[in-house]
Amino acid sequence: MNASPPIQYRWSSLLIALAIISSSLTLAEDTDDRIIQQQRQQQQRNVAAANDVVAQNEDNLAKLISSRDSNNEPSYPQRPNSNIQIDLEEYLSIIMDNTTSSLTEHTMLTEKKEEEDNIVVETLPEPPKNPAVNQLPEKRFSLWSELTKHEQDTTSRLLHYNENTWDNPMTNPVEMLSFNELTIKMKSGLSVLRITQPEWDCHVNHYYGYKWDELMKVGVHVHLAMLGWTKESWEFGNVTKPDIEWMTWEELSERQKLIARELCYFNEETWDEWPLSMWLVEWRKMKERKGSTTTTSTTMTSSSPKVVQ
Repeated sequence: MNASPPIQYRWSSLLIALAIISSSLTLAEDTDDRIIQQQRQQQQRNVAAANDVVAQNEDNLAKLISSRDSNNEPSYPQRPNSNIQIDLEEYLSIIMDNTTSSLTEHTMLTEKKEEEDNIVVETLPEPPKNPAVNQLPEKRFSLWSELTKHEQDTTSRLLHYNENTWDNPMTNPVEMLSFNELTIKMKSGLSVLRITQPEWDCHVNHYYGYKWDELMKVGVHVHLAMLGWTKESWEFGNVTKPDIEWMTWEELSERQKLIARELCYFNEETWDEWPLSMWLVEWRKMKERKGSTTTTSTTMTSSSPKVVQ
């Protein structure tokens, strides 16, 4: 491939030659033929030296270009059928055009990827509201010490709870069973505590005891899918679980928290499985404050005097 050296190399060589020639031409005229002959000989030597410099520069550049081409680097642009390098402004213009073209192609690929991601998101159905979320089992969210003696005995005998496993959710193996997996005796124990099937499956078991087909029947498979679960990762232990399985409440996005609430994780403490003693009392006070605010607002609205026109 023929390639001319960059502008700066050719111009530097030409300037050297011109400077030498210019200095030779400014010599004063001398009538002495011998001196004139010596001057001409020196001039010829200087021109020859300048040509050698140019030739050496071109040889070095040819090696550089050859090495660059072997590495698949872009060659300097050159006019067809010409050994003259195009001017710097035109060269920079071509480089900018190539850069702009590459950026445009990258932008188009990025927009296409975002478009595909949006299509995936749009195909997911909006998670339906889970009615079990509002059916809170008050007894399960009570401390062991707040249960009656009869409730403690029944819970201990039929559901295998003790004070430690009761006050620390998800530490009793029975809580990993869905309502349908419980024995008749266990179900009778829940009856004493006035805990229904929807309350147990959502607020206590959080659907961990369900098969994927069962999740589909109650509609919560959508929520789990949006959190990264699949049928395989949900049902088979040898399949990698989604990252959310090991994430804390603080690490969840607001969208993920919204979905988690539809699985009856209504706060950080239930998601992170805190002991009831660490948060239950304060949570109740907060609920009371919210209830009081709502009641006061409703009362003020209903008792507002009518405006006489």
